[in-house]
Amino acid sequence: MLLKDIFLYADSHPTYKARLESAVNLAAAHKAHLTGVYVPAVIPKGHPADDGHSPRATALLVEDTGNRSTEKRPQIASDVYDRVQAEADEAKELFVRQCERAGVSGEWIYDEEPLLEALALNARFCDLLVISQPIAKDTTERLITTLELPVLVIPNKGHYPVIGQRILVAWDRSPVALRAINNALPLLRLAAEVKILSVNLESVYRGAAYGSGIVEHMARHSIKAERLRVDSKGASLSDAILDTAKKEKSDLIVMGAYGKRGGLRERLLGGVTSNVVADASVPLLLTH
Repeated sequence: MLLKDIFLYADSHPTYKARLESAVNLAAAHKAHLTGVYVPAVIPKGHPADDGHSPRATALLVEDTGNRSTEKRPQIASDVYDRVQAEADEAKELFVRQCERAGVSGEWIYDEEPLLEALALNARFCDLLVISQPIAKDTTERLITTLELPVLVIPNKGHYPVIGQRILVAWDRSPVALRAINNALPLLRLAAEVKILSVNLESVYRGAAYGSGIVEHMARHSIKAERLRVDSKGASLSDAILDTAKKEKSDLIVMGAYGKRGGLRERLLGGVTSNVVADASVPLLLTH
């Protein structure tokens, strides 16, 4: 089983090129269809698609309308919209070139709906959604918990042309961690190395059998995984996960995100997820 339907969140941000490169190469490796969904970050005020929550649009209008008469502002808003369209066209051209280079079946969608609505409509049937590490701390949480899709987060710094050769799985025996593993099976099957990381977990037995059974579960899917137990020694769980990934030279971290809605466990897991997303220097595959 391979990934067959990958969606890429496309925009005009400087991180787009690295995100696109990762998505195209992943699609090529899995012989998957890649859809780029472009949601413009700038919607001029008064435009039918304006949702009232576009800080960059406001900033551009202030930049363009500062110290000018109010009579000129409708034309200025139109100029900003033209700039948005030009950026979208440039992003599309790059998408098409990269897909052709890699021999990937590609499709481009331009949608001016608010981000979550646009992705919910267009990406709801995908196997994987590719985004970049967000600047706003709650962006990834909103995407994952609202859409409930597996999300591949590409760090803002660096290039990641190859993802999934050395995979580190963050395992805490929770249902969301198991869901993350099952969603990652297409990637795990192609990996050269898979390590199951447990941080500060007590040993468990199933009758006379050692362990929770996750290694055996993965073996039944033709995945050879190695247990890796770590004592955080007072460090945070997020630091323990990221430090282990660095030490093991992992090129992908698979983990459950935010946990079950409500209660202390969600707040604890949500904090771990947010910190990992904010500080990661390696791609993350997150599942809610």
